[in-house]
Amino acid sequence: DQPHTLSVNAVWEIPIFANSGNRFLKSGLGGWQLNGIYSLRSGLPQTVCLDEDIVGLAGGGNICERPDVVSNPNLSSNQRSVTEYFNAAAFELQAPGTFGNSGRNNVRGPGINNFDLSLFKDFSLPHVKGLGGSESPRLQFRTEFFNAFNHTQFASINTTFVPIDNV
Repeated sequence: DQPHTLSVNAVWEIPIFANSGNRFLKSGLGGWQLNGIYSLRSGLPQTVCLDEDIVGLAGGGNICERPDVVSNPNLSSNQRSVTEYFNAAAFELQAPGTFGNSGRNNVRGPGINNFDLSLFKDFSLPHVKGLGGSESPRLQFRTEFFNAFNHTQFASINTTFVPIDNV
C-alpha cells in the first residue's frame, strides 16, 4: 500500500556548440546530454507491536501482539523528527490476558524523495575501424550522481511498543 508515487524522467540534449561551424567546438564541447530521474513516494504502512506477551498465547517464535490505540498515531509531516516519527503516546498497554484494539499497518513509515542526475557525451572515433560493420565506433563519457541532492532516505522506523513503566 503506497498511495502516492511520482516518478519523472527527463532527457536534455544540450544545444550549446552542437551546431557550431568549428569542428573542435562541435566535437569537443557539443553533443552533451543531461538526464534526470525524480522519485517521490509515500512511506509503507507498518504495524506497532508489543515487546512482550500480554495476551498469554506466546509459545515462542516471532509474534506481534498489538496494544490499544487511544488516539491518532500518525503525526503531520511538520511534526515528525528523527526521534519521533509517529505519536507513541497514542498507544496504551491493554489489560493482561486481552487483545489490544490496534489494527495492522496503522502507522506510515518514511517515504522516498530522490533525485538522480547523469551527464553523457559520445565521442565518434572515425579513425578506428569497426569489426566489419558499417558503423564507426564511439566512446562515451558518463558521470552519474545518485541521490544528487543528498536527501536522507530512512529505511524503516522502530515500531516496537515498550510500555512506559517498563522503560
